[in-house]
Amino acid sequence: MFSTDNRTQRIVLALLLPFIACGVQWQFWQMFKPFVWFLFFPTIFLSSRIGGKYAGILSTAISAGLVVYFFIPPQLSFSVTNPNNYYSVLVFLFMGGLFSFTHDKLERATQHAATALEESRLANDRLTDSNRQVTLLYEKTLKLDELKTRFFSNISHELRTPLTLILGPVGRCLADSGLPVENRRDLEVVQRNALMLYRQVNDLLDMAKLEAGAMAMRYSKADLAGLVRFVASHFESLAEENNISFLIETPDTLENQVDQEKCRRILLNLLANAFKFTPSGGEIAVTLRMRNEMVSIEVRDSGPGIPEDKRETIFERFSQIDGGVERRFGGTGLGLAIVKEFVQLHGGTVAVSAAPEGGAIFTVTLPRFAPDGAVMHEAQEEGEEPFQCLAPLDTSHKRDESGSVVSPDAPLILVVEDNPDMNRYITSLLGTQYRVASAYDGEEGLAKTHSLQPDLLISDMMMPRMSGERMVRELRDQPGMDKLPIIMLSAKADDELRARLLENGVQEYLTKPFSDAELVARVGGLLAERRRTSEELRESEERLRLALDATSDALWDWDVRSGVVYRSPRYFELVGRRPDEGTPDFAFFTTTV
Repeated sequence: MFSTDNRTQRIVLALLLPFIACGVQWQFWQMFKPFVWFLFFPTIFLSSRIGGKYAGILSTAISAGLVVYFFIPPQLSFSVTNPNNYYSVLVFLFMGGLFSFTHDKLERATQHAATALEESRLANDRLTDSNRQVTLLYEKTLKLDELKTRFFSNISHELRTPLTLILGPVGRCLADSGLPVENRRDLEVVQRNALMLYRQVNDLLDMAKLEAGAMAMRYSKADLAGLVRFVASHFESLAEENNISFLIETPDTLENQVDQEKCRRILLNLLANAFKFTPSGGEIAVTLRMRNEMVSIEVRDSGPGIPEDKRETIFERFSQIDGGVERRFGGTGLGLAIVKEFVQLHGGTVAVSAAPEGGAIFTVTLPRFAPDGAVMHEAQEEGEEPFQCLAPLDTSHKRDESGSVVSPDAPLILVVEDNPDMNRYITSLLGTQYRVASAYDGEEGLAKTHSLQPDLLISDMMMPRMSGERMVRELRDQPGMDKLPIIMLSAKADDELRARLLENGVQEYLTKPFSDAELVARVGGLLAERRRTSEELRESEERLRLALDATSDALWDWDVRSGVVYRSPRYFELVGRRPDEGTPDFAFFTTTV
């Protein structure tokens, strides 16, 4: 009859219940007599339940009044003759208040529970929606990861064909004993860098296979001790050239069931990493041991070591210790990641720790035997191909200003490039027309710029110790270096970087690879502009000097930058000195100004 959602109707019903109970009890009073509160206790209970706390209290008061008037003797009067009836009224009022407050608390608790339940439902809906979005993002990430893997795989395969077509003809040309020395040297540069690119392509292709789960294991019986010695032998000439003590400790033989090609790559990458970071005069040691059913390969070097906070991330893909534009060592950051993946495919572990005397220790642990059920293949023959790209870098071509063969009056160009092949390429390209000097990092370039005072500077962007950008900033902040023409070389086609370099005073910016003709043309243009500016300045100074000589006034001209002071003839007459007698020293003014 009444809507429970309507607050007013609920209160009205709660207040009507005492009157309804009074009418019913009056009608059947002879049956209920002498129990005056018989119907009123349930009434106030329901009233407080339906109408709430205040409606319950009011209903209790109404019920007490009705009982006193109609049912407590004398009837139809509010007077009470028996004192015990007062106690019954007080108990009734107390119970009514108790019912009202109890129902109010229950109502509030019910509302809080309903609110919490609704909030929980909304939170669950939001969580479901978030999970759905995370699932979609995860699926999208998987798809992008698959596309990236496919791209790496495709581009690696596509690069192998032109690299093969480069390495094949170059190898045939180098096999010709009648090849001129200059041509042989250029072709060796081509071969060395093509092999380096070939190795990086192989790393990308292997990583693509690993990410796609397509890298299969090819187990065979192998003498791991002989394999370690074979791989290490390819580094002996490199160790000798760099005066590095290279120690190899293995048993005579150690039969294992491994994937030989992957073990070669593991050793190759670990040793290449050790030689890359070990300075001249350092030490590298390779140790092979058997431990129960496992074998341990340890590669120790005396390089700078690996910081403790980097030891967990060094095996991640594309991770490098010295990232940034001033890193000392190149690479893709895939070598150690491939080591970890290949070791895990064998069911082994790889870890890095600090060597007691400094440097790093890489420890690879492999099972001696293939897993149960693994297919065994014929042992592979030891080949040369995986190690061709380890051909030691020929650094004998490093040259400085003493190697110039052109006229001593030719403009001097300083080439600052950390890659020896690129440095030699640029110096040989420009060395037929200009005097050329070389530097191999930003700090050396900065020092040689001051000592040689070149007419033009060519610098790479990314170099160890000091980047090209930082070198340019420091040069421009120093007196006399604000007019030096600078050409910056970079492998990054970055408009923001180009704009920043031009703001720092770089005249030209070339992106690698660049054409010979373009570099020569830009060098010639900048040097011609520098000569023209110098000639105009010289003519301007000459005109000023003639004007000073012609004047009848005592004038002098002081170049604050150079400290050179010129005086007119009238000046010497005024001070009473001849030009050959000298003049007051202006060094004090030069230093203070």
